[in-house]
Amino acid sequence: MGKHSVRLAGLDAPEQGQAATTWDGRQVDQGDIAKRVLINKLRGQWVEVEVWKRDHYGRLVGTVWVGDRDINKELVREGVAYACYGETYRHDQAQARSERRGMWRNRAMTHPVQWRRNALLRKRID
Repeated sequence: MGKHSVRLAGLDAPEQGQAATTWDGRQVDQGDIAKRVLINKLRGQWVEVEVWKRDHYGRLVGTVWVGDRDINKELVREGVAYACYGETYRHDQAQARSERRGMWRNRAMTHPVQWRRNALLRKRID
């Protein structure tokens, strides 16, 4: 019970402020979209976390469940997070991409890993 910081296993979501470009040239904050989708899925719900491990920041790493729903999988399937760190959600990502769901309907976007690297480089230059 209580509050815990949990990193969702098997996926990587865009960061707050991480923009993507739509086909009509607008900039959309993919991190904000991912956060809102997650909040809407969890608001008012009892959740269980299937803990896999703790990361180097001490956060729990695991799968979030609402009843029999794998929330990690839903985020990837809806195109608001990337499958990574293994094969668990690769099929769901391929399906989201082929159906152009979520971020996969944008013209241009940067993977969160590359976006964080670029942000780190910008900090070093400043």
